[in-house]
Amino acid sequence: MLIYTNSRTTLLYSVSILTLSLSVFVFNMIFSDLKGFFSEYSSSLPAFFWMCYMLIAGNIMFFAMLWLSGRYILKIEDSKEGFISVKTWSILGFHKTEKHPKSILDNIKYCQGYTHIRGTTTANAPWFKLKTPKGKILVIDAQGHFSKKVKNFKPNQTHTNEPIN
Repeated sequence: MLIYTNSRTTLLYSVSILTLSLSVFVFNMIFSDLKGFFSEYSSSLPAFFWMCYMLIAGNIMFFAMLWLSGRYILKIEDSKEGFISVKTWSILGFHKTEKHPKSILDNIKYCQGYTHIRGTTTANAPWFKLKTPKGKILVIDAQGHFSKKVKNFKPNQTHTNEPIN
């Protein structure tokens, strides 16, 4: 029986391609003419700092997508043996399905998903944090589709802003 499903696969791949493109662009911009990049600055110290900043800023979203790969849940199905099948998204397209004890659904934590960056618009992306028996954190998008047939599945709605780890 289907417990949860998510239809954001296309969006995840689109964002992955966009962030990979940005990453390649930043690397190309800096390293295709490294001497020219450093000559744009008055000394090598500011050039080094700007290079580090651009590499971090240009790749942080791609690293976030790599972190989500294997953690973002696409589907949760109930099996009769007291286990659930959890299908996770992969950035390479090789989605992985694992079986876990059904009891892990009892410890789901709700995360508000608000951004707290001063001077920017606030994003609201609520999600549930599911921890596997091995300690791996899985992400359940709260805007996915939960089955109405499942009466026992009531995630802990305690609002938390705790870190991911």
